[in-house]
Amino acid sequence: MSSTEVLSKNSKKLEKGFRIGAGTINTEGAPPKELTYAELIKQVGEQQSAYDALKKRKTVAVEAQWDKAEKGDNQSFNTLLDRLEGKAKQGVEIGGTDGGAIKIEIEMI
Repeated sequence: MSSTEVLSKNSKKLEKGFRIGAGTINTEGAPPKELTYAELIKQVGEQQSAYDALKKRKTVAVEAQWDKAEKGDNQSFNTLLDRLEGKAKQGVEIGGTDGGAIKIEIEMI
């Protein structure tokens, strides 16, 4: 996003005391909070922290599942295997009562 787009996006905050030309100058003091480097650095840091936290939670969950599988937990082993190799095809039979045909009723209004 260019500086012009940022300025037009925040135009309500930039109406008074700003001059656009060689640069953006706030003649009435500090720039709006959204445009400061400190705020941008903080936002990027928060996004990175959220990513790291999610990655750590997922890593801990996988490690716990792996440990259980190593100790002989069949369900944990199958869960890991399904993730690695994909689930095996499972046959599904569809039928009515006692394996007969499925009864379909259509009511016209």
